[in-house]
Amino acid sequence: MVLERRRVIIPARTPEKTQASVSSIPGVELESLDLLDPSSIDAFAQRFLNSNRPLHILVDSAGIMASPLARDNRGYKSQFATNHLGISN
Repeated sequence: MVLERRRVIIPARTPEKTQASVSSIPGVELESLDLLDPSSIDAFAQRFLNSNRPLHILVDSAGIMASPLARDNRGYKSQFATNHLGISN
């Protein structure tokens, strides 16, 4: 996609850590998004909607596995919330 001069938005829980991995790729934008935090999901979606840009392709590839038992603020197990829900209330 980047080779075709498309803009690619990469959501990351910690964009600062991701920056080093993608800094040399032209056309990439980093955005903050934590799939365990519904307010983060809402904020990401609102920022994108406010940009008035079209969404041509959406690649859902987040996932965690064999993580210690933890729950999001809705009470769902973190692995289930990240891998299957990733949506706000």
